[in-house]
Amino acid sequence: MEIPREQTRISHIPQEVHTQPTPPTPPRVQNQDNPQSISPNLPPKSPPPESPSVVVKPARRQYPRMSVTEGLDIKKGKKRENVKYPGEDMFHTSDEILKKRDHVFLIDNGESMQKYRPQVEAVSELLSTLTQPYDPDGLDLYLTTQSDKLRPKTPEKFLQCLRERPAHGFHDFRQRFAKIVENYQSKFGKTNFRKKFMHPSSTPFKAPRPLSLYVLTDGVWDPKCTLITEVKNLVTLLQEHRLPNKYVGIQFIRFGNDPGGKRRLKTLDSQLGLGLDVVDTTSADGNVWKMLLGAVNDWYDNDGDSDADDDEDAIQPQQRA
Repeated sequence: MEIPREQTRISHIPQEVHTQPTPPTPPRVQNQDNPQSISPNLPPKSPPPESPSVVVKPARRQYPRMSVTEGLDIKKGKKRENVKYPGEDMFHTSDEILKKRDHVFLIDNGESMQKYRPQVEAVSELLSTLTQPYDPDGLDLYLTTQSDKLRPKTPEKFLQCLRERPAHGFHDFRQRFAKIVENYQSKFGKTNFRKKFMHPSSTPFKAPRPLSLYVLTDGVWDPKCTLITEVKNLVTLLQEHRLPNKYVGIQFIRFGNDPGGKRRLKTLDSQLGLGLDVVDTTSADGNVWKMLLGAVNDWYDNDGDSDADDDEDAIQPQQRA
């Protein structure tokens, strides 16, 4: 059988072959550093990620620390041999702060403080031992149940005065505190109006020696007693005299953990918003160096032993004056 000619031509048409296209070869460039070498023009490699820089903070200066028990044990040893208090070397770098100051003690010996009497005597003995060399006039001692001022010349006499005057049930804490503040305010000289007119920026009064007031208390006072007015008036007077911060320091040393007492002391320490910081408060179980310097030195004032770091809410100054 004869095949048609047209069918014969169709059978000879080649079929298309589907193949993948060959990618173009990237151009090759000459290496500038080595003309003989040829490298493909590839995209530049991204630099490796930088490791995060580590910021090394300087070590925080450690507070010298000493408990009352440690201090009294070493005090007995110092009579027999050359024994130093813990942190004494660092303390002596700050002892210029305590020199040329009046050191005054107000000890709460009301009924609520009777259960702390052994601890009060221990704190009083050690603090009077540490402060007595810095006050050439002798230490001033006030008790909340006594109206007179005592002037013990030695730490032994200081402790004797405290033991010979037992506590009474009633005491007016605010009156005793106000008396100390008023006595100090009365030491400021009179205004020299001619000097003030000629030199308006000069200090208008003659200021007394700086004051360190140590108040040993549990903060359990009459409900209306907050001492806010007395502290505000004192700060106002210091500002009028253009005296620096910490010229007067009121250090409350708290015994026990009465919630109301802690709130009162926290209010005085950190809730008044005054132009000068004159009040600090710390626990009687805490650092002795802070008891001495917390109210007169910013570094010790920021020690973590401060009652101002507690989370309890303080009495608002506008609620009670």
